[in-house]
Amino acid sequence: SDVQMLFAHYASGEPYSRTLDFTDPDLRLSVMDLLRQCRDCSILDYRVTLVVIGAEYYKVMGTDLASNRSLSYFEWQCIMTKLTNVKYKELRAQEAIRILLQKRLLPMVDV
Repeated sequence: SDVQMLFAHYASGEPYSRTLDFTDPDLRLSVMDLLRQCRDCSILDYRVTLVVIGAEYYKVMGTDLASNRSLSYFEWQCIMTKLTNVKYKELRAQEAIRILLQKRLLPMVDV
């Protein structure tokens, strides 16, 4: 899927393409790449700050951002879901995720 390939793009540092191998179980996203992706997809705002990202990272990873522990695709999905629920707190979770995908992540595929 496009979302899996976006993860692979940020995790591998390779240019986005349909040939990216997102099935590699060892593919992991660094903390810096997570923060870069949050910036690039405009998820950062007055609700989703570095402090909030750190708190949600801690909930999923059990450690703070300074540990620089990289994320698997599943962990990245969990963090993005949590950040989406913060960003769009007035919406139901399912609607918030739909907006993140349609307005923030998938448009990055066409850049």
